[in-house]
Amino acid sequence: MPKPVIRRSSADKIVEMVLRDGYELYVDEKNDPFIVWPGSPMVARAIKSKLMRGYISQLHWEALQKSVQAHTVDAVITTLEGIASTSGEKKEVFNRVAYVDGVIYYDVGDDKRVIEITKDGWTIKTTCPVLFRRYQHQVAQDLPEEGGDLKNICNYLNVSSDAHKILLTTYLPVALFPDIARQLLLMHGPQGSGKSTALGLIRSLIDPSVIPLLTPPTNNLDISRDANHNYCFYLDNVSGIDQKLSDAMCRLVTGSSLTKRELYSDDEDVIYKLKRAVGLNGVAQFANNPDLLDRCLIVQLERISEQSRRLDNDLQEQFNHEKPKLLGALYSAVSGILASLNEINKLSLPLPRMADYYLHAATAAHVIGYGIENFVGAYGQNVNEQNQESINASTVGILLLDFMTLQEEKWEGSSATLYTALNELADGNNSLSKYPRSPAWIWRKIQEIKPTLESIGILADKDDSVRPRRIILTKTEKFKPVPSDQLPHSPFDNQPVVIVPGNTSIANTTRVVKQALSSEEADALMEQAKRLRR
Repeated sequence: MPKPVIRRSSADKIVEMVLRDGYELYVDEKNDPFIVWPGSPMVARAIKSKLMRGYISQLHWEALQKSVQAHTVDAVITTLEGIASTSGEKKEVFNRVAYVDGVIYYDVGDDKRVIEITKDGWTIKTTCPVLFRRYQHQVAQDLPEEGGDLKNICNYLNVSSDAHKILLTTYLPVALFPDIARQLLLMHGPQGSGKSTALGLIRSLIDPSVIPLLTPPTNNLDISRDANHNYCFYLDNVSGIDQKLSDAMCRLVTGSSLTKRELYSDDEDVIYKLKRAVGLNGVAQFANNPDLLDRCLIVQLERISEQSRRLDNDLQEQFNHEKPKLLGALYSAVSGILASLNEINKLSLPLPRMADYYLHAATAAHVIGYGIENFVGAYGQNVNEQNQESINASTVGILLLDFMTLQEEKWEGSSATLYTALNELADGNNSLSKYPRSPAWIWRKIQEIKPTLESIGILADKDDSVRPRRIILTKTEKFKPVPSDQLPHSPFDNQPVVIVPGNTSIANTTRVVKQALSSEEADALMEQAKRLRR
């Protein structure tokens, strides 16, 4: 009896074609299945994707000269995913930049070339040992050329401070080290300072995209998706940062996990463990969370004068003309960091928080030609700005500066006593932003800014061995007022007003002004100040 003829479906034939013709199936580090096409050996494409559905339709037409039905496409995708998940090799897939075995690979994005950067220099290659993922918004990078100067990036950004120019230029090559936590680039300035243009040009050197700057996300799903799809998580025109976004950006900087629900109809969570180059711009300095500020590289832009303002098209054309040489200089700086990092590390520089970034950026300053000492000074200025903003964002921090100014060297007391004292300094106005509602919250608020307080000369500790528990505050030699020749003046009689760094509270101003003015004038000034404060 003849064997029955088994009729093979269209889906079976397409799957057989894929397995026969050099397509490779893998799973990535999250166990998601993907496919590598023979003509694009550096690119990993998700099997379940719109692009893959279109490609299957094309294969079906070429092989069978028939249009494909949706259920056939679904069957092919399900089968390929099953094969990849059960028998495919596991490989890590990178977004734009990979750092493997001491070599950095930069995905040009044209399916043909990659930039290989070693300690000996950079070269353009057509093969590499790693795989990259692609998203529709990403565009191909220009090919680099020799002979550029990375410092020239500042010609396109309205940064007037030499310190900020150093910080900005050294940020660029360190952004291409995907394995370390990198400072969050926070660019702020008045309207007309070119903030969006500046951040967009920076991104075009690192991770070009048709959407260079993202709209600030409103929920965890948007944050997870945008961070996964972009090597540069750069947000445009940020006016404020809530706690959820602040925490998410801190995790993106350090590489902690983000999660999202895969489908609303199931319980499966998708976990992303990502380190990203994070950047923001806005009119004002809007970061106010101490943990986020500790990770910020604060760069201020100045308003562009009418004499210096250029048409956007002219600026972009000039930048595009120089961009290949800027890229060559950027990759050379990355190579220089790879070659010199160990030698710079032997100098035993005092390392602040974000130590890996600090060491890489210091090496970049040496390679680019700024010099390590100039970078250390610029970075120290940035840390001071971080501390200043962290104190200014904390009502308890501002009041503690007032309070410790009144003390000799040390103060000890209960949370209730300190709460009462700070409340008096606040002139009874416990509606101030983030002011604790009860003594129980005083120590928690101090803990939030404890490292910042230490950096400006206030050591905070707590003794839990006694009842009631005692808070211990100690001034160090770092606790210094603003020099007298830098003090602002009062509107009465042009008399100087002493203000402790970061201090904007009414109480300290009242205490000092009354020493210089008559009681009537001082009271009038304080009433005016209270109205403005509210």
